[in-house]
Amino acid sequence: MISTALESRIAAAPQRSGARLVMFVAFLGFFLSGYNNFMLPLELIKLTPTFNLSAGQNGELLAATFLGMLLGGAIFGRLADLLGRKPAMIVNMLIIAACAIAAGFVTGPDQLLTLRLILGIGIGGGYPIGSAYVADIAQNHHRGSKMTLAFSGWGFGALAAGLFGWAMLALLPANQGWRWMLASGAIPAIIAMAVIAFMKMPESHAWKHARTLEPLSARALFSPAHCRLTIAKLLDCLRVKTFHPTKPRYLTADPGLCDIHAKPKTRITSPATIPPPAAPVMVAASNWCINMG
Repeated sequence: MISTALESRIAAAPQRSGARLVMFVAFLGFFLSGYNNFMLPLELIKLTPTFNLSAGQNGELLAATFLGMLLGGAIFGRLADLLGRKPAMIVNMLIIAACAIAAGFVTGPDQLLTLRLILGIGIGGGYPIGSAYVADIAQNHHRGSKMTLAFSGWGFGALAAGLFGWAMLALLPANQGWRWMLASGAIPAIIAMAVIAFMKMPESHAWKHARTLEPLSARALFSPAHCRLTIAKLLDCLRVKTFHPTKPRYLTADPGLCDIHAKPKTRITSPATIPPPAAPVMVAASNWCINMG
């Protein structure tokens, strides 16, 4: 039964095994985004005279990464739902590591442009995978703080790019420094893959349970019978993404809505308290909103 699968999912949450490993890998994923995006402008200081780049070509290199991130978010968000969080994260880190290392050996701007586009796909893929992974394993009343901690990796990555970029520009030869700067973006990805491979990072239990649920189409979600619940869940997903600290009234007013933001004293503990008609709609609306984001 659909409701039984959902009840098992909620009863099993939160997933404590391997939570620190998941947090660390998600942190590295966001770290890579900040690091690679802020390192490229420093690299252009040496790349511009080396390849005689024009201002337009510099702009293309910068824009290619963000275009790739747009594509990567859409592609890997879907892959994380189809294949699982862990396999999608491995593929994501492999792409980043391979492109960063290959960028250190480029011989022309066209090669670098192509690699930056593919690298952007990997970087953009880290956002839906990392955020979904952390949301799956975090405790209900700590989910906001865990998500904030994971996203802080972006700031640390940007800071590291400035510090290491300045050091490499100052200490390494002019004709080789930019190559090491490009390749250095692979280091966090390699560390993340080592953690996944050798420290037995677990798959998301919530994702495994969600695989047993029957999907609802977008048309069914906005049917008269489910429209109010769908809109409430969509608004809740948007609230989560902005780390709003309080629980909205529309969630407290309806016991059939998701309890993922409830405090320990109000958390749903009995499967009997979850109305069966609301169960598949709540999960389908949540997944639909995440895929759209």
